[in-house]
Amino acid sequence: MAPGLRSVAWMILSVGVAIFVCTRVLKKLMQKQGEQDHDHNASQLANQKNPSSPRATKSTLPQAMPPQSSWSAAVFEAIEWRRFEAVCEGLFAQAGFQTKAQSHGADGGVDIWLYSQHAPGPVSVVQCKHWRGKLVGVKQMREFFGVMTANQILRGTFVTSSTFSHDAQQFAQSNGINALDISRLLALIATRTADQQNALLKIAYEGEYWRPTCASCGIKVVARTPGKGGADFWGCSNYPRCKAIIPMAATNA
Repeated sequence: MAPGLRSVAWMILSVGVAIFVCTRVLKKLMQKQGEQDHDHNASQLANQKNPSSPRATKSTLPQAMPPQSSWSAAVFEAIEWRRFEAVCEGLFAQAGFQTKAQSHGADGGVDIWLYSQHAPGPVSVVQCKHWRGKLVGVKQMREFFGVMTANQILRGTFVTSSTFSHDAQQFAQSNGINALDISRLLALIATRTADQQNALLKIAYEGEYWRPTCASCGIKVVARTPGKGGADFWGCSNYPRCKAIIPMAATNA
């Protein structure tokens, strides 16, 4: 073959090889893009069918109220229910009681057990309700008294970040129950020393104090938004094993 023809042949072969390689690369890129589009569509479909799916996790979280430097009703407004119970436990520990609390799961109607070194077994029990603007009624008080009776406890304390109805207060007075509403609770905290009050504040604002805890699992929930739209909500991190949901607008527990 003449040198000129040989050069042309090599040039044609080189171009053919280049075209072949480019075609293979382009085909792989198009296949990868198709797989990504399929995964994206599947994710959207999963969110529509199951708005509580972890894929519906919201990227931005509600803004937390900043910590307060002293005790006021604003502290209870900012913290979640588990922090509220921890503050109550710390308050009784400061009074000299040995305390035992259950962080999650069925508690049998008792949030805190109180013990004394001078008596065998529990000497009192505590029920905590971290409610905002919702009255604790006589129904809740009767249920608590039933728990006291079942455990042969003569005296108990019912603590709330809200207030009690008149009937609930009357029932408490008649049945050995110390009813601590938000006003009486703050007054009790005010009797503590400055160091003790600061210690309770530290307990209140520990960790992600504003993010609710799943009552079933004892872990922090995550913010989610429904796939079909609607109000955002808190969902358990253990979904789908745990399907607990807490409305963001209502944190009563």
